[in-house]
Amino acid sequence: MGSSTLSSIPLIDLSKSMVPGTEAWRRTCEKMREAGERLGCFMVAGYDMPAGLVEDAFGAARQLFDLPTETKRRNTSHKPYCGYEGRTEVIPLFESLGIEDVDQPEAALRFTNLMWPEGNQSF
Repeated sequence: MGSSTLSSIPLIDLSKSMVPGTEAWRRTCEKMREAGERLGCFMVAGYDMPAGLVEDAFGAARQLFDLPTETKRRNTSHKPYCGYEGRTEVIPLFESLGIEDVDQPEAALRFTNLMWPEGNQSF
């Protein structure tokens, strides 16, 4: 990834007091939403995240994307980009697994059970 690509990814500063409901919090949420919708990502500054948590998150993502394609295809949705988007001839290295209502524990559990019917406590 070239530096021009990195410079186009929004950098969102979380060092300010992020009290839910405040104007600063609302503006930051809006920036995150816009970046997510427009680019699918953003960079974060001013937020100390333990290295172990970062490693765990990448490990969980690796575990998920290492599942067989037929398992990942179980994740379907009528909404664009909320199900499984798999590799194609045009974009052979792209995969996406959208989880609807991921902020709701029940939805996250449904997704986990869909991908791992036998259970996966670590996910």
